[in-house]
Parts: sequence; structure tokens; C-alpha cells
Amino acid sequence: MNLSHLHSKDPRVRQNEVERYYFESPDDNTLMELISLLEDSDKGTRNSLLIILTSIENPKVAEYVVKYVSSNDILVRNLAGEILLKNGEKSVSALTNYLDSSSNDDKKFCIDLLGLIGSKISAGKIIEILNSSSDKNVILACIEALGNIASEEAVDHLKKFLLTDKLYKPTVIEAFGKIGTKNIEEFLVSIYVHEDDLTKYAIVECLGLIGTGDVLSFLLSELQTADSFMLGPLIGSIYYVKERSGINVLIDNNTANKIIFNIDEIELKYLNAVLNIVQNTSQIELLEIYVKIFGSNYELDEMIKPQLLNNLEKFIDYLPEYVEKNPKNIFELLTFLKEIMFLFNNKIKALRNTNQYSVLKELIKKLLVNKNEEYRSVACDLIFNLDTDYAVEVAEIILNDQSIWNRINLLENLSTIKKEKSHKLLLKLAKDCEEMVRERADFILGQQVVN
Repeated sequence: MNLSHLHSKDPRVRQNEVERYYFESPDDNTLMELISLLEDSDKGTRNSLLIILTSIENPKVAEYVVKYVSSNDILVRNLAGEILLKNGEKSVSALTNYLDSSSNDDKKFCIDLLGLIGSKISAGKIIEILNSSSDKNVILACIEALGNIASEEAVDHLKKFLLTDKLYKPTVIEAFGKIGTKNIEEFLVSIYVHEDDLTKYAIVECLGLIGTGDVLSFLLSELQTADSFMLGPLIGSIYYVKERSGINVLIDNNTANKIIFNIDEIELKYLNAVLNIVQNTSQIELLEIYVKIFGSNYELDEMIKPQLLNNLEKFIDYLPEYVEKNPKNIFELLTFLKEIMFLFNNKIKALRNTNQYSVLKELIKKLLVNKNEEYRSVACDLIFNLDTDYAVEVAEIILNDQSIWNRINLLENLSTIKKEKSHKLLLKLAKDCEEMVRERADFILGQQVVN
């Protein structure tokens, strides 16, 4: 076997020689020669080498590759790391042995790999370095890796770092969330009152991940007195623990009202939990929370839509007051209203001759002159779906809309109603300053003549 081909000046020859080992296992000498090509300048050769070194079973691959994590060439370093990571458990012994002779940067790199591999075999060595190193980056890497490994033997060591240096607190708490033993839950509850707000926030999120039913009373007690920025993580953690433990949770009306009042400050990721917890509370008007949350994400919207539909009169009564505040989700609410008119037209018709019907007409009329182009467009669709006679009355507003697309949208709506109602408006649009509008108006007028 001619190993000189592995060092040919032609990169194609080198790559072809490497690819021979797709089908045969190299001996140790050949393996060392192959691994030296980690430093090859040709990307194709390196890619083929990656495939070879992550597919053969020789346990010496990791032993020979690990020294390349110390390369000054970031491409070589990362390629070595990828090979070691993909080889998983087979790399653990080589990585842990290399920790004794490597620099702090290399230690961190190897510890990160061990954490990603996730073998508990490496926990002892990582704990040893955690307790002996003075390099903060290495210590943080150890803490994170021990969390990824879910090392229970590391818990007492990690507690020490949480209590002695605030730099390590977030990483230790995140690690605890991955380890998840009962004594961690008890420990976090015991230190909570003494910690700053950011640490409290992290503790509550961690308890949501690992907490048992025993922690619910603590979380519910904190919820009653919590500041607005803590409401989200507390509700989220209560929900996760409740779901995991199967314990039913009820909050009092005062707490529910506080949550609703501060809903705008609660992060999106907790809103599903908020709905689940609050809607089980008696004597609480949830319409406001449904309207505020609507449009946050698809899953929540599908939960909220039936609630708004079943309380349509209250929804319509509240909508003008809410729109007046110019919230971010006006377009989503208007689009849902359009959906109701299309799919549940009987519910809208049932509101005729009611105050809600008048409220809705007045709201839409106001939206026709809103500065937001999208709102005006949807309002045009809404008014024609709601009441064509009233739509024709207020259509003069849309005739003067600065957006050519909104005037074209008006044409499309006019094309769906009777000629005697739309004809005068179409004649005006046939004289529009924009050719596209004039042509579309002329076409609709022509269709009316044919019909």
C-alpha cells in the first residue's frame, strides 16, 4: 500500500486515497497518516476524512485525533472536535486524559465536548477540574458540562459555586434544571428569599423544570406578592409542575385580576400557561385577557377564538375601547372579525337592531380613516360584509383613500353587490387619477352591462 499518495501534491489524489478507506479498515500506522490530513488545505480531502474517522471502529481514532484540539488553526481544531463529538462515548477516555496536559483554552474546549457527549463516566474528572481550576471560563464550562451530563454527584460541588460567586449563579441554576434531584428543589427554595431578582427569576424557571407537587405551595405563595416581571415565570412554573404532578391548581380572584392587569408585561412564552391557570378562576371576566393576547401565536388563537365567539356581544362592546388604545394586535382582531362574518354570518345577522350592531358599524367607519393602510383595507371588507347599504353610504371615504390598493379593494367589494347600489361609485372610480383603478372600474362597469 502506497501511503505516499496521501501526501501527493494533487488534492484529488489525496482525496481519492482517503476514500479507499470507505471500504477497508486502516492499520494503526495508516490511521496516523490519515489523521495527519486533518491539517490538509483541501476541503474535499478533509470532508472525506471526517466521514472515514467517524465510521471506523478503531478506538485509537480519538487517541490520535485529540491532540489536534490544540491546533492554532481554527478549522483543524473544529474538525477534530466534530470527529470526537460524533464518535461519542469512544472519545471520552481520550478527552479526559488530555485534560491533564492541555491549556485552559483547550481544557474548556474538551470539557464542552464531554458535556455534549453526555457520558457520566467523565463527571469525576470534570468535578476534579471544577474544584482545582482558577480560570473562570474553565469553571463555567465544567458547570455547564456537569448539567448536560446530569451528574448527581456534582450537586454539592455546584452549590458551593452558586453561594460563593454571583458570576456562576445563572449557569449553576441552569445545570440544576438538567440534573433535577429532590434535594436541588429544596435547596433552591431555601435560598430564594436571599437572592437578587435575576437569580430569583432563574430559580423559578428551574423549579418549573424539576419541581414536584411539593413546590406548588411555595410558587403560589410567591405569585400572590410578586412584582409584575416575576408573574410570567411563576405562572409558567406553576403550570408545568401542575401538569407534571396532576395536581389541580386554583388561584384567588385578586391574584387573577393582578395577572390580567399586568398581562402586557408577561412574556409570550408564558401566555399559554396564563390562560390555563386564570380561566379556572371563578368570577373573573376573561374577555379582556383574551383580546389582549389574541394574535400572539397560532395555538393560543385557536384556544381563544371559541371564547370570543361565544361572547360575541361583549367582544364587540369592548372592541372600540380596546382599539382606541392603538394596541399591536388590531389587525389580527379585525381579521378574526372578518373570519366571523364569513364563517358565522348568522351570528352577526342576529345582532341587527342591537346596540352591538351600531357599535360595530361606528368602529369600522372610524377605521376607514385610520392612518394604518392595512386597517383601512380590512375595514372596507368588514363594512361590505356587515351591511352593503351602510357600506355604500360611507364608501365616499374610501374613494379618497391615498392607497391605490385600497381603492382597488373597494372596487372588488363593489363588484360583489347589486348594480343599482354600486353604479355611481364605479363611475367615479372610472375617473380615478390612477390608470389601474380606471381600467378595473371600466371592466366591472362593462360586466354589469353584459349581465
